[in-house]
Amino acid sequence: MVRLLKVSRSGYYAWLERAPSPAAIRRKVIEQKVAWFHSDSDETYGSPRILPDLRAEARSSCVER
Repeated sequence: MVRLLKVSRSGYYAWLERAPSPAAIRRKVIEQKVAWFHSDSDETYGSPRILPDLRAEARSSCVER
């Protein structure tokens, strides 16, 4: 795989041990929230309904801080 991707072995292992970036962490949190809203709606809500829920939650969490 190292040869296929044309990266050094040490670079690959350094990448494996690297902590996730803030953007990756934020994406994971959003994915979890989307999954929760979807399951909470008995799996009937799609993106048009979930997006307003995410925005409302973001506004309420900003007010709480």
